[in-house]
Amino acid sequence: MLFRHPLRSLRHLAMLAFSIWMLTLTAALQQATAQVTTAFFVDMQYKTSNANIQVDAAGGMHLAYDYYESVDANAPTSGVYLYCATACEDGANWSGVMFGEQVNEVQLKLTPAAQPRVLFRSRAIDEDRNDFYYAACDQTCTDPAQWTVTH
Repeated sequence: MLFRHPLRSLRHLAMLAFSIWMLTLTAALQQATAQVTTAFFVDMQYKTSNANIQVDAAGGMHLAYDYYESVDANAPTSGVYLYCATACEDGANWSGVMFGEQVNEVQLKLTPAAQPRVLFRSRAIDEDRNDFYYAACDQTCTDPAQWTVTH
């Protein structure tokens, strides 16, 4: 038979294209999976929330987040600020400070001079409300003593 039904040929072409696409996707996924060597999450032990990241003009990375772990009574409940100057893919290059207790929201902003400002919300102790805090640091911000926290 010299001529085939056009719908039948189209179906064969579609099946061929799908097969090629699946082979390409499978190969790409295997390659991507093999190249991933670092952790995706900030903390592999406890759940975190409200992550904010900023990159300063020098390429330094600033990260703020809070812990979200309603099941584990021993889990931290603070807000966190971390900084990394270079080679940030290595977890050992990150250091920082923890803020407050019962923190349930964190926001991070950098000044034009790359000084971190953190707004965090914390559950008020013995009351059914939230308290808000503003934390600022102008230098050596991985040292807790360099931060000023205003309620």
